[in-house]
Amino acid sequence: MRFQIFEVIQRKTLIETIATEMSCTPEQIMGQSRIQNIADARALVQYMLRQSGWALQRIADVFQVNHASVMHNVAKVGQAQQIAAVLAKLTGIRPDGNN
Repeated sequence: MRFQIFEVIQRKTLIETIATEMSCTPEQIMGQSRIQNIADARALVQYMLRQSGWALQRIADVFQVNHASVMHNVAKVGQAQQIAAVLAKLTGIRPDGNN
């Protein structure tokens, strides 16, 4: 139980941080909006959760989508320059592997 609470706090902090960087709200990230900056923020959160070891289905359950949508978003992060720039700013990690 304690571990689950810690994960929820980490996930919320991650979502809030990315929301701030991408000029949207945590609620928008967790929603279904297809507006570009919101969809990119959602993709970045999903990418970072996946990189921290979360299973695709687990991420999909949190966002109430199917695992294929998460797979698409994780792959999308490496292709979108704006998302990659935010990721590099927050973590020092570049999805293209050139750290």
